[in-house]
Amino acid sequence: MLVFGCVALPVLSKVEPIQSTQGVEDIEFSNIDKSKPTSEQINEQKQLKNRSKRYIKNNKEIKKQDKIRAKKQIELEYIQKRLDAKKSKLESLKPDQVKGEKE
Repeated sequence: MLVFGCVALPVLSKVEPIQSTQGVEDIEFSNIDKSKPTSEQINEQKQLKNRSKRYIKNNKEIKKQDKIRAKKQIELEYIQKRLDAKKSKLESLKPDQVKGEKE
């Protein structure tokens, strides 16, 4: 049993070889440099960003103008109702026969 234990210990305690990390850093930095976007890609991203900003700004302005238009429309309807009411009141106060008219 002692022989078996002595033979099994070196097999169980197998050590992995040590790997050098000296060249790994250079490879990682070169991959980062390669993965950076090109100037064309950067310009394209800027254009997309600017386009989306303009789109959002224009939509905001359109909504603002729509609110103003709706408010003006409500105001116009209110004034029209008041005008109609005054016209009807004026017509009711008007005599049946205006001076100078002949029947």
